[in-house]
This record gives sequence, structure tokens and C-alpha cells, in this order.
Amino acid sequence: MGECGYSAHVSASGPSGSSPLPIMDRTLSKQAARTYYERFADKQDQQGWYEDAALERLIAGGSFGQAEAVLELGCGTGRLAQQLLDRQLSPDARYLGLDISQAMLALAATRLAARSNRAHLAHADATAGFPLADRSVDRCIAAYLLDLLSRGEALALIGEAKRVLVPGGLFCVASLTKSGGGLAGLGSWIWAGVQRLAPQWVGGCRPVHIAELLDDRDWEVLSRETVTPCGVASQIVIARRR
Repeated sequence: MGECGYSAHVSASGPSGSSPLPIMDRTLSKQAARTYYERFADKQDQQGWYEDAALERLIAGGSFGQAEAVLELGCGTGRLAQQLLDRQLSPDARYLGLDISQAMLALAATRLAARSNRAHLAHADATAGFPLADRSVDRCIAAYLLDLLSRGEALALIGEAKRVLVPGGLFCVASLTKSGGGLAGLGSWIWAGVQRLAPQWVGGCRPVHIAELLDDRDWEVLSRETVTPCGVASQIVIARRR
């Protein structure tokens, strides 16, 4: 990440003494979110200054070389899909990306055109159910999506992820999160404050705590990690479907 760099904390059980962080429900409506990201699509890749470090850790923890069928929720412009298809997935692995924004999907289709025999894209609201059969994928990705959703929507999405994953399949998640101190703590506090006052200014995103949403009866958290490039904290969680 250039001169900003990033720091990381890795733990299967989370930081010592930490408590679950509440998820606020002041989010953009679906229509407002769709409108925002239709307009923002051509700028989406500029978020790499804080997203790339987290996505690198998500790729490293997801064992994608062993995957046969991958579902990405909120696939955006296809940046992560391109990395997976070119460097991680086997030639026989299948990829499906879903997104609520037609503009994002158009950019993703252009980016993945040379890989269209392995990658497929669909316009879908990931909070309303996935167009897939039960136990049909072995990796499900949600990168910077849960931090857009209300608690109810996030729980519904996680329930669908469980439905479509095979037992032992991995749920690979990255999102903005809160950090306890230093520059990252200040950044989290400012971001959360802006989101509470005017969620449209930050695209509806706010810091959340992923693991707090994962029911131990359904998921085994294999790793939980926080990276803080340039003072913006992101959490990466890899969880196995029980």
C-alpha cells in the first residue's frame, strides 16, 4: 500500500478483552444505495487505497486454489474476480458474481470478457435471496457489503450464504470495522460519525463487527484479522460452514 503501509492483528478468537461492536441500522434504502453505486461505479476502483490490503488477506485465507464453485456477493467492477480467476482459481473452477448495480456489472463484464467461459455475472439483490441451489458452492465472498446493510439484511444474507455453501465451505468476508485507538481509532470514529449524520456521504458504509453476526452453531471462525492502511480499519473473517 505504498508509504501508508498497514498493520495487522490475527486471531481466531478476536482481540483480547474486546466486546462485540453494535451494528447501527441507519443505512441507505435499497433504492438510495442502488442510485449511489450506479453513479459511483466508475470511481469504485479508487477505493483500493484502503480495500486492497484487506482483499489480499481475504485471498490468502480463502484457500481459493481448492475451490470448485465461487459466489461473490456485491462483485462490483470485477477487480477481485479478475485476481481470483487469473491467479488463484483452477481452470475448472466456476465463478458467479452478483451485484445490485447495472453500471458495476457492465464494468465487470468488460473486465472479465476474456474469462467469460469461467465467469458469469447476474443482476441481483443479494439481500433478497441468491439464484442458486442449496449446497451449490464451496466459497462465498462478501467484500465491503455487510457494512452497507442493516442488521436484519446482513443476517438474511448470512443465512443465504449458509444455504448455498456446502458443509465445510468457506464464507470469506471483509468490511470496515472499528479500531480501539491511535490513528485507526480516530478514523473509525470520524467515519462512523459521518455515517450517522449523512450516510449518503460515505455510500452508506460504516464500521461493523462481522463476527458478532455469525452464529457459532452455524459457523466456525477460522481466522479474524484487522488491517489499517492509512488509518482506515478493515476486518477480514474466514468462517467455515458447519
